[in-house]
Amino acid sequence: MFFIAVRIHNKVKYIGESHPKDIFIDYDLIQIAPPFLNRARVSDTISITTALGDWKLAKDETNENLNQNLFNRARNIAVNLIEARSEIKDVTEKGIKALVDGFYNEVVLCEEWGNARPEEGSEYFLAYCLESFSQEHYIHGNLIGMNILISLFLHEEYAEFSIDEIKQFFENIKINITP
Repeated sequence: MFFIAVRIHNKVKYIGESHPKDIFIDYDLIQIAPPFLNRARVSDTISITTALGDWKLAKDETNENLNQNLFNRARNIAVNLIEARSEIKDVTEKGIKALVDGFYNEVVLCEEWGNARPEEGSEYFLAYCLESFSQEHYIHGNLIGMNILISLFLHEEYAEFSIDEIKQFFENIKINITP
């Protein structure tokens, strides 16, 4: 199941769900898009790196349930994306497949858990806040990427991934994460 999200008056609204039977990936079409947009797409899934720290913090602060199996699977999705950095940067078929697999597997985890806890957290809330205050539109992946680093900094000992590791990942794949 996939949730359908749209922006209405600069706010994300979930308006339904989809149950696709098949998923088709047109690699040629994706590869002719501007590479910086394809690379920025990784932020929607690499956000797992901060979602995991948020989850650990919520477990300690509010006694929220943490499913270690889902946690570990989410972590592996992020690790696989980090390992595919060269292919993602070059927007090769292997890089596109890594992005698609990461996104698909993350959606499966969220569906199993019942919400976006394994994948989405403080980096998204920070993005929504910034967009609300500024009334500006940003390249989503670049904004989320910047906010991932901010969130990792704020996590301190709860960070599951280091700021340096993720910053280097963004530099390697050439995502513009500057304000």
